[in-house]
Amino acid sequence: MRRGVVTGIGLTSPAGKTVDEFWKNLNEGRNFVVECDSMIDMGLKSSSHALIEDKSHLYKYSDKLDNFIKFGLYAGESAWKDSGLDIYSIQDESRIGLISSSAIGGTQTVADKFEELLVNDNIIFNNNDSHFYDSGMYHTLNVLLKRKLGIKGITTALSTGCTAGMDCLGLGFEEIIDGDLDICMIGASEAPLVNFTYATLDVIGCLSKNTSDYASCPFSLDRNGFVISEGSAFLVLEEYNHAKDRNARIYAEVEDFHSINNGNHMTNLKSDGLDMYELLNILFKKRKETTIDYINAHGSSTKQNDLFETEAYKKFFGKDIYKIPISSTKSMIGHSLSSASLFGCISAIMSIVTSKIHPTINLNNNDEKCDLNYVPNYSINKTVNNALVTASGFGGIHSAVILKKVKEEGE
Repeated sequence: MRRGVVTGIGLTSPAGKTVDEFWKNLNEGRNFVVECDSMIDMGLKSSSHALIEDKSHLYKYSDKLDNFIKFGLYAGESAWKDSGLDIYSIQDESRIGLISSSAIGGTQTVADKFEELLVNDNIIFNNNDSHFYDSGMYHTLNVLLKRKLGIKGITTALSTGCTAGMDCLGLGFEEIIDGDLDICMIGASEAPLVNFTYATLDVIGCLSKNTSDYASCPFSLDRNGFVISEGSAFLVLEEYNHAKDRNARIYAEVEDFHSINNGNHMTNLKSDGLDMYELLNILFKKRKETTIDYINAHGSSTKQNDLFETEAYKKFFGKDIYKIPISSTKSMIGHSLSSASLFGCISAIMSIVTSKIHPTINLNNNDEKCDLNYVPNYSINKTVNNALVTASGFGGIHSAVILKKVKEEGE
């Protein structure tokens, strides 16, 4: 039986540009949400975002590339380097795949072009700039990464909204266990911090209206919306025996993945959590038990989502849920759309590796309906043999993955 394991991690995020920096900052419970001058100047109800403030590590890429491409190139190259793979030692490059995602693509480039047309009072757009076209194509990141790394296998770009990063992981995992690939790079990248993104999300009332030091407060009674963020995350997935044969460092194993669509509404979530409950039933049906050591929740800090997830967990795990630590990475780095679910996966992987669980910060005002152990404000030490990561997104999509500590064959 083929198995899929994680052998490389790369990222760039508000919390850092290396896995060690990212993990250290999360465990310290640092808040990376700050005031946004543009949102304040526009007079929006919301005024906070989470951004990658120091972008000096991206200077090596062309200024003409949209940030979502530069973020992805950096995270993808970092994951490949971290895996220790050498393209020249691989006999069949067609056995290496690449699957990436973005929810909204090159928003900075599109916004700049739109403003240019408005300033020039010119509604006729003649595109003679290939970089504008490249920024609008979600597949451009894959093309550039494949060219850089020499990958020749399947290439796919997904756009399933806020679950897309995890959906890439699921698709890559299936390609490996089905025998179509031996290695698959999967990732997600977003750079949505532009005025029209702020405005469109603000007008539908989904962004937090709290001050920046308390804007993202998942599961708190004071929560009232998420904080928009940016960043990219990539993983290298590899078939277990392929990784063992080259003595690769293995972070964790992907046990299983599943995704559903509730077929109900673009954004509304039922407070009873039944859709997520259904997803967990399907995901866990192959297992002999429902024991989980840690849950990294979607935890977006919206009224609907946090109650929805809480109720789903209660229905599925029963009384045992009160023994399971749950935390939200978004409490510190906000919601970076497609890459948010992969940041959650990386956090879960690092909990497995380090036996630490990062906190959910800003959890100071308890909501009696959200009464689980969300690891409030301070990290904890705990052996994590397996972890559940859940994600939800616009369009009614819900995805989940189980990650676990690697055991040798026969253990």
